Amino acid sequence: MIRFKDKTKEFFQSVYYQLTRKPYRFYLPFPVRYHEKYLGPPLAFFVGIFMVLYGSGYGFWTAAGMQEFWEAAIPSILAAWGMISYIIGRTCMLDRKHPWYATWFPRPLKRVGRQLWHGIAVPGFAVLIFFAFYFVVRHRPELFWRYLAEDFPFVLLMLFGFNILLWVYHRLQAIEIVRHWNLTRRRKVEKTVASKLRPGIVVIPYGEQIKDSIALFEPGVQKNKTGAVGFDGKTGVDFRTLTEIMEEVRGYHYFMVHRSLIVNRSIICGLRKTDKGVFVVLNTPRKGEEVRVSNGRTAGFLEWYESPSTCGISPKGGENYQTHK
Repeated sequence: MIRFKDKTKEFFQSVYYQLTRKPYRFYLPFPVRYHEKYLGPPLAFFVGIFMVLYGSGYGFWTAAGMQEFWEAAIPSILAAWGMISYIIGRTCMLDRKHPWYATWFPRPLKRVGRQLWHGIAVPGFAVLIFFAFYFVVRHRPELFWRYLAEDFPFVLLMLFGFNILLWVYHRLQAIEIVRHWNLTRRRKVEKTVASKLRPGIVVIPYGEQIKDSIALFEPGVQKNKTGAVGFDGKTGVDFRTLTEIMEEVRGYHYFMVHRSLIVNRSIICGLRKTDKGVFVVLNTPRKGEEVRVSNGRTAGFLEWYESPSTCGISPKGGENYQTHK
């Protein structure tokens, strides 16, 4: 009995730790391309046609020769395309702001809730409004309740399945880079070895991904945490040190002007050289602020600042890689 209590206590302590532990880092974004411009139209065509056939009871070849079928199918296809585009658009937004690959609590739980809201609740409500309007225009409002009881659950099931497909695709795209990143973080392999991915995966330097969102990095308010300041002035929290971040963003877009500040090239609006050293004049979100470049970094900074861009990515593009196809 005592042994059973010890095991039970150990189990609940483990669950509590997993739910409350702080993550190693704030997030690890994965810009996955869902190819909605190419896959969206054929998928919308299939879903739109299927929904009309499901409601009509006719076979496809029989219905294809009926004008009434296409009058109902074309709006259904356009509506399906709109829903697919909306869901993928919101999914990409959530991938950036609430990524799947973080600690289990609270971010993935919040991500699941937001995904269900944007991927099922909002499109489902839009479908209900559309059919309510449709039945009223057809002077058959009583059919709405029949649709709600018989057909709408199937619509929700299709929306749920589509969101599951997006999640599975995200996992397949990101699982290998996560494995390599974990190996390098645990120092089980060298970064040069870990960055060798299977053929067909394109790697993007981390600095290239965040160059349009993070203006600078500076010491955080809390100890051993870094503040990531966006172009809008809002500050996020990163659980890495400035030195670790610089190793990942090193390249054309970011430079550590002194040991307490990493700046984005795009917020530098000018330089001022004096007898005391080189001063960097910043733009938004620190408009007008001047920062002195440390003496030991001045030569490297001037070389970096005057270096040309190679398609927006420096040949020394950093050692932390993200992936998409």
